[in-house]
Amino acid sequence: MVAFSRPRRATSCEGNSDAASAGYAAETRKVRHLRIENLAVDYLLDALHCYSEASMREQVSLRLSRKWDFVVIGVLMILLYGCATLPLVQRDELIGSWRLVSRIDRTPDGRTLIEPTLGSNPVALLIYDRGGNVSAQLMRRDRSSASPAGAPTDPNNSGALNGYDAYLGVYTVDQSSGTVTHTLTAALVQSDIGRKLVRRFRFDRGDLIIWFEVRGPSGEQVTRTLTWRRADR
Repeated sequence: MVAFSRPRRATSCEGNSDAASAGYAAETRKVRHLRIENLAVDYLLDALHCYSEASMREQVSLRLSRKWDFVVIGVLMILLYGCATLPLVQRDELIGSWRLVSRIDRTPDGRTLIEPTLGSNPVALLIYDRGGNVSAQLMRRDRSSASPAGAPTDPNNSGALNGYDAYLGVYTVDQSSGTVTHTLTAALVQSDIGRKLVRRFRFDRGDLIIWFEVRGPSGEQVTRTLTWRRADR
């Protein structure tokens, strides 16, 4: 006798799974044409889309090909690693010697002022080391017309004498706010010793940009921006 087996009917779950797989294959072909930075988002959207079409009584296994799984995971790891280490990279980039390029005071309404004690382009050197020490020296280029100013007019600034400002101390970086604080242990102006100077900073194509709010000689509030360029490379 020849035994005949009854053809197995596809279950509704299998039919839904086949339909979901076909739809997913079409979506996968689209994913391969997207830019690399969108892979992680598209992966999640495709999974949710296919899951909604599958049977609600069982969970359908959804995944991209092995090649694209590794690409998605790699992109996520790079993004997470980059975000976690960026503040540390910025602190390390501070270390070294910096020569001043420009020093600009700007008012809230956009006017540019020249601070008279040191001028807009003083000769200056700023140094950070790995041990947390900082030193700064700034000198007006033409000291023949420098005023014998002493103590600063703002607690977030250091004073100058006869067109010269200098101090040394220690520094700390606040990664969450993007600020560096100079705590002065020695200074040209005696009243500056112990003062804490808080500066915001960022990097622009290798230059160090430092800015802070301060009151000018006339008492007007200004944002002082100093651009520094590496002197040790």
